[in-house]
Amino acid sequence: MARKLTIAAPQRVPRGQFRGETMLRNKSPSRRASACRTHAALLLGAALLCAATAADEPLRYPPAPRGNVVEDYHGTQVADPYRWMEELDSTETRAWVSAEGKLTDDYLASIKEREPLRKRIATLYDYEKFGTPFHEGGRYFYTHNSGMQDQSVLYAIRRLGDEATVVLDPNTLSPGGKLIVTGYEAGRDGRHLAYGVSEAGSDWTDWRVRDLESGKDLPDVARYTKYYKPQFTRDSKGLYYSTFPAPRAGQELATEDLGDAVYYHALGTPASADRLIFSDRAHPN
Repeated sequence: MARKLTIAAPQRVPRGQFRGETMLRNKSPSRRASACRTHAALLLGAALLCAATAADEPLRYPPAPRGNVVEDYHGTQVADPYRWMEELDSTETRAWVSAEGKLTDDYLASIKEREPLRKRIATLYDYEKFGTPFHEGGRYFYTHNSGMQDQSVLYAIRRLGDEATVVLDPNTLSPGGKLIVTGYEAGRDGRHLAYGVSEAGSDWTDWRVRDLESGKDLPDVARYTKYYKPQFTRDSKGLYYSTFPAPRAGQELATEDLGDAVYYHALGTPASADRLIFSDRAHPN
């Protein structure tokens, strides 16, 4: 059995405090595998419970009207009866999605075994968590979750053992946790931090810039990015970022990933002044 390697004697780190030596521990692969098997067993049990309940009474799904849209693709007629669902903000689509959501909620609420299962899983996940620390610009950054917080809080310190300060609490960005922080990128000057924000789980990410001295966001925002983090320049006076053309209103989730380009943004300047660095218009995909 693999032995657990400990750099220093284990100790509980109070919230808001970071000691680098307590986080450098080599967790046993066998323990990780055991945890994965446990979680898989819980999910399988949940699925079986749901399947058993589903057999009791057939579900009555809300009707989905069929339209008469037919597309001609090089002489081939292809029916698209559910084209109306692509209009995400239409009254018809919203009403149908709402009815589907109610059906799901009512069904899940009827499963009596669900609450004990939820409590057990919550108990298993309710423990203090630390993210992998990184060092940039004379600061150590790390994330911390007290147990059941929706999103981990980002902290920073100058020297190991110092009292940490909150850099960003994603849980305060929006009511109900609609905005999700997807990543961080610190500048080498130790003053600026870029952080990505997506809405309701979308791939679309806006990168905001925070002044670490004041703790406030700057007006600078890199919009319509996906998948890639921006990179600060060596002097941290600007950043390079990858972006797509702005999608049409209401088509954010249906727009293809075409026309990606790299831009340079100088801090303190409007986005309209951003300089195009690279794009391949001949091959937008």
